[in-house]
Amino acid sequence: MILQDKEMRITIKTICFVFLFGLNCLLFAGEYECLTETKPITLKNHGELRLKFSTTKVKQRVLLSIQARIVIPRDTGATITPVSEEGYAGLLKGAGGMRGDYCLKIKINDKEVSPDTIEVINKKEIVDANSPVKNEKTNVTRIPMYSNGKWFLKADDDYVPGKYSFSTTDGIYSTRAYYSHYFEYLFNLTNLRFGPNTITLKVEMPAQMKDLSVEIKEVGVINPDMNFIVTAYDWMEAVFPWQTPRIENPSILKTKGSRNEYVPAAFSIYGLEDIPNIDIKISELRNSTSNSTIQPESIKIFQVKALERKSLGESAFISLMPFIPEEWINYSPELLIPIEEEKPSLKKFQTQPFFVDIKLPDSISSGLYSGKMKILSKDKILTEIPVEVEILPFDLSEARQKYWMWRIQWTPVWKPENIACLQDIKDHGFTGLVRTCGASFKFSVNKEGTVLVDGTEYESFVQVLKKTGLAMQIADDQVSSQLISAVLKHLDIKVKNIATEVVALPEETQQKIKPLVIQGFRKVKDICDQLGLILYIFPIDEPCGTPWKRAWTSYVAGLAKEAGLGTWSTRNNWYWNANLDIGVAGELMINYMYLDPRIVKGKYKGDLAFDALPMIGAFRDRPEYNFNGTIDEVRIYNRALTDDEMLNQHEKPADGDIIAYYSFDSARTDTAVDLSGQGNDARLFNNPEPVSGKKGYALRFDNNKENHLLPPNRKYDLNKGWSISIWYKGSGCLFGKTYGFYYAPGQIRYTTTEEYTFFTFGAAHDPYQWAHLTLVFDPVNKEIKAYTYDNEIKDWYRKNITWMYEQIRSMPPKNPRFKTGIQNWYYGNFGMLRNITTFCYDWNANHLYVVYPKDGNRFNPEGKWYRTLGWEGTRAGIYDARYLQTLVDVLQKKAGMNERQAIEKVKEIITPISAGYDGINKVIETFGCYENMRKKVVDEIMKYYH
Repeated sequence: MILQDKEMRITIKTICFVFLFGLNCLLFAGEYECLTETKPITLKNHGELRLKFSTTKVKQRVLLSIQARIVIPRDTGATITPVSEEGYAGLLKGAGGMRGDYCLKIKINDKEVSPDTIEVINKKEIVDANSPVKNEKTNVTRIPMYSNGKWFLKADDDYVPGKYSFSTTDGIYSTRAYYSHYFEYLFNLTNLRFGPNTITLKVEMPAQMKDLSVEIKEVGVINPDMNFIVTAYDWMEAVFPWQTPRIENPSILKTKGSRNEYVPAAFSIYGLEDIPNIDIKISELRNSTSNSTIQPESIKIFQVKALERKSLGESAFISLMPFIPEEWINYSPELLIPIEEEKPSLKKFQTQPFFVDIKLPDSISSGLYSGKMKILSKDKILTEIPVEVEILPFDLSEARQKYWMWRIQWTPVWKPENIACLQDIKDHGFTGLVRTCGASFKFSVNKEGTVLVDGTEYESFVQVLKKTGLAMQIADDQVSSQLISAVLKHLDIKVKNIATEVVALPEETQQKIKPLVIQGFRKVKDICDQLGLILYIFPIDEPCGTPWKRAWTSYVAGLAKEAGLGTWSTRNNWYWNANLDIGVAGELMINYMYLDPRIVKGKYKGDLAFDALPMIGAFRDRPEYNFNGTIDEVRIYNRALTDDEMLNQHEKPADGDIIAYYSFDSARTDTAVDLSGQGNDARLFNNPEPVSGKKGYALRFDNNKENHLLPPNRKYDLNKGWSISIWYKGSGCLFGKTYGFYYAPGQIRYTTTEEYTFFTFGAAHDPYQWAHLTLVFDPVNKEIKAYTYDNEIKDWYRKNITWMYEQIRSMPPKNPRFKTGIQNWYYGNFGMLRNITTFCYDWNANHLYVVYPKDGNRFNPEGKWYRTLGWEGTRAGIYDARYLQTLVDVLQKKAGMNERQAIEKVKEIITPISAGYDGINKVIETFGCYENMRKKVVDEIMKYYH
């Protein structure tokens, strides 16, 4: 609806509340008046909207809510750069904040309002990170929400939910208040007339924005007769102490789930006055048909505590919080404190969020369960809210993959707080621990040369595993070093670093060490067999992989294997060790292995400024700068290959403008013949070995011998373009010439007349399987392009790597949920990944502040570990994977599909989230995608349960 001047009034009375699938609403005792119609109202420049409302009491408190935006036409939204009349060049454009300007005038009873005459209780200033004037302390500039008689509005379009001028995927929080298309004000009105009152909104655009319009989503007033407002919200949203409530569709407190599922929900209380000693209680929930109940003991309520993270600084927050009050700069809402342990008090005009966790019984009838939630202050009931929980009529399948926790709390595992921690890990859907923590074997060697093993701590450890229901399987990274230390002490052999020095000891000494180590390993295995525990030896405490200690890994794994123990380690550097029984790949590597070959493109500035004929197999002298592996079929062009040529280069090499071609079929001891006809024969250094190649012969480059190939130093006009293609297997630098131009795995560093930079495109390297690289510089389009055909390596990974390690240290729940859920479901169904290790529970992004109430450290001996919102995201992701797997099973059993058909059908539901690598590797822009996905899956399952 487009208006120049309009009067309207709609009144709605309500006392209700919702949280389900991301909806927000308000609870208050009194009257909420929505003064606009349900459709947004568009005002052109100089347009005016006049609205009426009434007060029924003298000196009545009224809250005024305005939601509006400057509308950017979709086809030009990327190019408009508003500049304010005050001269703020590029005001709030870019990573520092959102686009917008001062353009809205507000009158109450025909008198213009300003911060001097009206109280703004949510946005008093905004942050402009792009201003040339900086605050020395925070390195940003704060500017007012009001200037020269006008209020600030953001400028936005509807192209992407939450579209800003910066990438929403890079933000650390997903918050409705910040990805809304509309700018929202909440005013505290005083000195109103008794009876009729008017609100007038007028648009006055800056000159350069005169053709744009303002869209008024909603104007409403709240007439509360209590001193607080309750707001329900999606539990994945970060709600800050300074955040104000939003007016949304009112309903009742709702959530849903399947039997034996933990279902989360969240709400917040906003104080219009101080509220001390808040308590929350939820009654028994009863099904009126079956008379079944969910008991209060199955419901846990937490306050969400905001922690001060001093190390983050304001710069970490402003991209998504351009109006954060300075006193709350470093506070992060993440820690879950049980309400019975600490009852919060609320200050006036502040918000306290709460997290509700309901355990649905495993043997309960489906249907609707109802009850009440009481909000109390000093044990006095302030209000009661209806609660409804729907239990779905189907049970969840187990996820295809198992989840394992990498924990780093080394205090004794049998301490009560650690047992509670392990129980929480189990309750969050994890199968077991991936490595021992808080228990160890004790070793000594007597004079007779008998290895003595004390397994007392492991006996206690096994009892804890049994009590909590965690798997009787573990990897231990301490056994090897402690055992070998005891052996060295017995033999009076002194070393400073076991991992690097023991493997280098002479063979005569090794013959004394190894039998004792094997003896000790066998006794460890006997103890574990008696305890019913499967033990794997993990030589190094490094979940991401240990290439720098590969000799130690091989040494320890070989001895453990000889003793009959299993071995466990990672394959993160394109290398496999035959002594390892379980190989685990890091997440970043796995992500790439599920990416189909594609051309990756980027832009560069200036003219190319490197040698057209680089060194092959190195970029300078010294082993670390050389390639280690086999190279074949090198072609260099004095032009930019087309996209079609790049896609076919590994099978049908392009013709035309080729300036060097080395097939190595006729390589002599010191020369590689150029078959291009350009006469660019290259010198071979240190006799690289001719071996069987991808086509005919190839050259084996040994980095320790510093093998490389050096073409003649001839100049070519790079403004015509430059391309190279090359077959390889191995790792290191394929080609280059000094630091100004060289290839690193999956990356090229290069120089132009304007920049020295790098371009990352991803590439697999392996000593046993071939891959092909085509790299192109296109001067016409100032474009760099790379295409890596590495299917052999990727196929091996998809078929052979069954275990993945991923780091989940995120404060907000969005990223953990994505990784443990949708991403891992995709990997498990389009590859062979069946086990997932996560690193989450007690070391988030800033571990110094996860311990509460004490500021501890990662080795903290006394601190109590609390749940966090990020940790809850991990559990939600595991449930997402279970819902997806449930649908796969239902489609097979009830729709007659085979497994692959069912998997492809489920993939359609979560597209574009999992459509190829771009989708599965991308953190979803708004958390609503998760609930929409879950709802789609539930709706699809329910088709077979009616």
